[in-house]
Order: sequence, then structure tokens, then C-alpha cells
Amino acid sequence: MIVRKNQKNLNQDEWDDFIAAVRAIQDVEASAPNYSSLARVHTSRFHQRTAHRYPEFLPWHREYLWTFENRLRHERPDVTLPYWNWVEDRTIPPRLAKASEWGVTRGMDADDSVGDYKAEVNDAFAQQTFRGFHSSINSPHGGIHIDVGGMSGEMGNIMRSPEDILFWLHHCFLDKLWADWQVDNPNAEPDMPKQLLPESLFTHTGNDVLKINNMGYSYEQ
Repeated sequence: MIVRKNQKNLNQDEWDDFIAAVRAIQDVEASAPNYSSLARVHTSRFHQRTAHRYPEFLPWHREYLWTFENRLRHERPDVTLPYWNWVEDRTIPPRLAKASEWGVTRGMDADDSVGDYKAEVNDAFAQQTFRGFHSSINSPHGGIHIDVGGMSGEMGNIMRSPEDILFWLHHCFLDKLWADWQVDNPNAEPDMPKQLLPESLFTHTGNDVLKINNMGYSYEQ
């Protein structure tokens, strides 16, 4: 069982390994799937209205993160995907703050803060149905994308957002929020027996990904 950590708790070696793994799959000669091809999956599924359409948004992205993390672990076996808790830490993680180092454009400077979404997250946790949680968590989800990317940056463009490394930490936190909500609402899980797409990359059905323990990971609290 691997443990995904809050990015602020990663030590220097853990950060170095994570960044090295990302750089390795960004290399144009990296074996498939490389970073660019993984990012394009998001664009493809967006156009086909699965990655962002109820009820597949959260399960689809859980599988997407799992696939990305496993690809990183092929490069550095000890790497786990960190999460960015933008409720408590509203500035961009320092090791990822220089947009130019990642070849992306952002709508905020390194020392700017994203919006305060605590109330929206609390509202999501007050929901007792999966549909209610899904609907409520989409407000801060989209807000962070726009706060970071602005009108011209990758994170502000839903289709291209995985091109920015912050996408993965942002969605990792959303996945943690969903996992925490599931603990409080164990009987509210949807029934999603269909294979998550694309089948060429993903290996689970929606039902397969409902319990993160079954997928081999947990979250640091």
C-alpha cells in the first residue's frame, strides 16, 4: 500500500524523485505512454463528454491519476503522487511555482493566492448523495483551474490543463476529498459497471475504482 502525501510534507529527496520522474516521462524519447500522450487523453475524453460528465468525473479522474502515478513509478519506484491542499495552502507549491520551468503559462504569480474555497468544500461534505457531492465539489474544482491558469494559461483551459504539472496535484487533492467523503458516506456510492475509457490505457470499471484501498493507495491525513 502506497501513501500519497501532502506536498508540503515532502522532503527534499522526495521532491527531487518526483520531479525527476516527471522530467523522465516528459522526454521526447520516453517510452509510451509519455507525458504528452497522457495529457492528450484528457483532451480526447473531454471532447467525448466522459471525463467531465456526471457521474464519471470523479471515477474517471481517479483512474487517470492512478495511471499517471504508475507511469512515474516505472521511472522512480518510490514516487507517489502528492496532493496540493489548496484549502490550507493557497499559494502554489514552491517547487512547482516557476511556470517557465514547466513551459506553461499561468494567470498568477508564485506568491499569489488562489481563492478561498473552504465554504464550498464544507458544503460538498455536507452532501449525503454522490450526485450532491459531485455537483458541489465542481465549484472549487473549476475555481482552482481558473485561478491558476487565468484566461490564457493551460490550467484555465479544461482540455489542456494536464500540460501543467499542477493539474495532477490539484486533482489528487480532489480525489482525497472524495475519498474522505466516502468514509463518511459508505452507502452513497454510485453503480458504474462500465469500463472507463480509453480501454487502450485504462484497466478498471467505474465500480473498480470506488475504494482506493483496492487500488493500492491511501492518503496521508
